[in-house]
Amino acid sequence: MTITFANRQNECVETQDGRRVWLSRACAVVAQVCLYRQSNQTWYVLLGKRGSGVPDFQGHWCFPCGYLDWDETLAKAMLREVWEECGVYLPHLATHDNFVHSDNPAFFEHSVEDEQPWHIADIPRSTKQNISFHYALFFSWDGDALPELSNQNCEPDEVDDLGWFSLQDASELTLAFNHNERLAHLLRAKSDNFSQPPLKK
Repeated sequence: MTITFANRQNECVETQDGRRVWLSRACAVVAQVCLYRQSNQTWYVLLGKRGSGVPDFQGHWCFPCGYLDWDETLAKAMLREVWEECGVYLPHLATHDNFVHSDNPAFFEHSVEDEQPWHIADIPRSTKQNISFHYALFFSWDGDALPELSNQNCEPDEVDDLGWFSLQDASELTLAFNHNERLAHLLRAKSDNFSQPPLKK
């Protein structure tokens, strides 16, 4: 019996220093950072506006996202992308006076690696051939001012603007990639999280 698979063979590239590098599908991380603001009982999501220095979707908002680097776990890549693109290091955010509570290990330095993606998007027919690992990160916040954001750590012209958007406002934007679908999926799949905010125990 012959079994046929839909794969294409990996390609091998010889580098100038004699190394052989195999071209394979890239792993990407997507951070869906969700803040519950106690003062107005409203959920917000963290979004960045793609700048002129990125290859596609310039001027569109999206979740913080990027590629896994060498010697890096998925959880650490997710933390790094949020830091680079938004200026927010989640374990430091958890030490802020206005931080109330989260059940996500990513907010706590000693247990970051316990954070697991809630969704894996495996779509080989896409032009990028990415495998995307999505993290849903929920926390509650007690201040009038939302956490400060900065694009000072990212590549030049990678991120033009940053913001905390209410779920309603975020849903009305035309987001980059397929992030509108991903947001809708998050709202459906994690409806219990949104209906029961992470309040201090």
